[in-house]
Amino acid sequence: MINHQTYIKASLDKVYETLTTGEGWNAWFTDHTVLHLDENGEGIITLRWSNYGVNKEDIEDGGDILAAVPNRLFSFQ
Repeated sequence: MINHQTYIKASLDKVYETLTTGEGWNAWFTDHTVLHLDENGEGIITLRWSNYGVNKEDIEDGGDILAAVPNRLFSFQ
């Protein structure tokens, strides 16, 4: 398991919105990420990159969203 923390100079609501929307991920890290998050804070995240790297590969990864608590926690596996 990897537990990572970092300091981001932005409001908690902006960081949470970025991590819990495909648009947020795609603005800084991925190309076509999709999240399905239910009212219980669980769901699925699919991370996608197009034409990535030297070989211009299309890559997809993702997994289960374990917990999403507004402005406090976003955990996926």
